[in-house]
Amino acid sequence: MRHTDRHANGKKSAEGSLDQGLRDGAWVFWNDHGRKTLEQEFVRGARHGWHTRWSADGRVKLAEGEFQHDREHGEWVLRHESGELAERGRYVGGRRVGTWESWHDNGALAARGEYEHGAKQGPWVELHRNGREAARGVWLDGLRDGEWTFAHANGVLAARGAFRRELREGPWETFHKNGALETRGLYLGGERTGLWTVWHDNGSKRAEGSFVDGEPFGWWEFWYEHGARRAAGELREGKQSGPWKCWHIDGSLDAATSGIYWEDELRERWR
Repeated sequence: MRHTDRHANGKKSAEGSLDQGLRDGAWVFWNDHGRKTLEQEFVRGARHGWHTRWSADGRVKLAEGEFQHDREHGEWVLRHESGELAERGRYVGGRRVGTWESWHDNGALAARGEYEHGAKQGPWVELHRNGREAARGVWLDGLRDGEWTFAHANGVLAARGAFRRELREGPWETFHKNGALETRGLYLGGERTGLWTVWHDNGSKRAEGSFVDGEPFGWWEFWYEHGARRAAGELREGKQSGPWKCWHIDGSLDAATSGIYWEDELRERWR
């Protein structure tokens, strides 16, 4: 039996055949502006057969592929709203398998790698819109694992270190866009731990102190870009707590911000 659904404004929203109240055969769907947004084949209410989805303005095919028993199956192609290719690969039983590729909306390749049972697996490479490498490393059951490197869009190394099941682990370093070292320290179970050092992009030290359970804790020191001390004091869970000394850029004591703190609040100034 042929059936038509309508939007509140009276325009068609969906049309196709029903078999005992369930969608069956080819159906067409429209938005409330009358533009076709979807063609889908059904068998007894389940998506089964070819699927084509359009953008809201009806000009671009955003997705094309096949369903079997209500799950994606076989080769699929996805596109950006601009019409540029977005992703291409294969499904089996609703899970991505084999080689998949993705592209930026300017047409440049964004990533390439393998899927197994719906999860990223093995070596992957990700790229910036300008074609330069953005990231390189290994996925294990959909989680980053082992050594990874990341790069800025100008090609300069941005970060390097290891993951263990998606959590950062061990020594990590990050770098400014000019290649100068930005941070260096350790991760344990995805949280910063132990001594960390931060540098300005001119190579001078910016900050140094320790982390406990991912939060700054203990004695920390800070410096201006030209090397003069800026502040020094105790941090507890990332908040100033205890005695702090602060200096102006000319090296003179900043009496207005120096004193005894509790949870970032200045309780008593130095006299």
